[in-house]
Order: sequence, then structure tokens, then C-alpha cells
Amino acid sequence: MQNFFHPEFRENNQLPQAEAHHVQHVLRMKVGDRIRLVNGKGHATTASLSLIDKNGVQFSVEDEIAFHEPGAWDIRLAFAPVKSADRLEWIIEKCVEIGVSGFDLVFTARTERNQAKAERLEKIAVSAMKQSGRFWLPTLRQFNSVSDFLPHVQSDIKLLADLETEMASEGWERGKNSFCIFVGPEGDFTPDERKLIQQSGFLGVSLSDKVLRTETACVVGVDMIHWKKRWEN
Repeated sequence: MQNFFHPEFRENNQLPQAEAHHVQHVLRMKVGDRIRLVNGKGHATTASLSLIDKNGVQFSVEDEIAFHEPGAWDIRLAFAPVKSADRLEWIIEKCVEIGVSGFDLVFTARTERNQAKAERLEKIAVSAMKQSGRFWLPTLRQFNSVSDFLPHVQSDIKLLADLETEMASEGWERGKNSFCIFVGPEGDFTPDERKLIQQSGFLGVSLSDKVLRTETACVVGVDMIHWKKRWEN
């Protein structure tokens, strides 16, 4: 059954424009076809299409609305946005599929771009959420500097992907379920930025014995946390 994103499906029985376009012009669905609705906040239900016309697509909810709890552990990915839009979108897509609760885009001193199109990245996240069958849409925040970002980190375990450390995941404290992993720019952090990060309690962690591109490090870092937690439990 096809998944569709509707953040207000409990109050509004008309599909958002983008989803209606997908129903009409991509999938060419018909009245009576069944769909699954998710609101990105844990709620989901099945519905049948009740009206399809030039004004949009309406649906009728068929089943009780189910609530799906967030995952057993919480992972936020903080990273310096890469210059390539395609590579940036790839990070969002793949990390949503693997499982993160949110993204923090941090424009460091050596970041190769000075802005990111939040609306476009949110569309990528929505698509990946639907494709992977997830029920929670990760949040997306942007910060103009490392110093702006650090006060907003509330995770129990704060990890810095760091070429200068040899510590692997075995050094993390067991039993904690809230993580933030911070991946820097390909030109690395400045000494002042690194000092601020370390002073705020980030623990250096090695993702590989090789130099990874930013997008690779993001995926490896997120997946490594999932791997560790699955084995821990």
C-alpha cells in the first residue's frame, strides 16, 4: 500500500497538492483505491480515495488512527553542509532511511556553502520517510556557526567524528539512548571550533582508519550508533 504524507490528515480530508499530483498524474489512482496516511508525528491510518478531480484529491479514513512510538534510541546528526546540492540531499535521504530524529546543519568557518534550501531538504526527508516506511519526520535546524549550535545540543552522548582520535564505539557509555554525532567539513574544523566542541562535552570517535568524505562519514556515523545499540540491547 502506497504511503502518503499529510501532516493534518486528522483534521483535513484533502491531500496536500504535491501528494494529490502524485495520485493523479504519477500513480493514476482511482476513486476507491486505498492508501496509507502518515503525519510525520507517529500517527498513521489507512484511507480510501473518495474524490479525484481538477480541484484535488479527497479521502475517507477507514481504520482507527494508530500511534507509533519513536525508536528506542534518539539520534541527531549534526554536520557541515557539503557544497554539492546532490551530495547534501543524499545525506538527508540515506540518513532518514537508516533512522535519525533530526538534522542540524552547522555552517562552520570552512563550510563550502553559506545556506541550504530547507524546503527542498524537507521534501527529500518526506520522500525518504515514506519510502522507508517510517512514521516520524526528522526535524531540520540550521545554525550559522559552531558557537550558535552547541548550546542547543541536549543529547546524553555527544560524539565528534574525528580523524585525530583512535577511540571506537566501545568507549561510549552503555545504557544511554540519546545521541548527537557531529561531522565536520571536508576542510576540518578550525582549532578554535575544535576547542569549543571539546569543551562542550563532545567525545572524539573514529569512524574509519581512512579519510571519509562528509556524506560517507554521516551515514557511517549514524549506522554505527544503531549497530552498537542493537547489540547492546
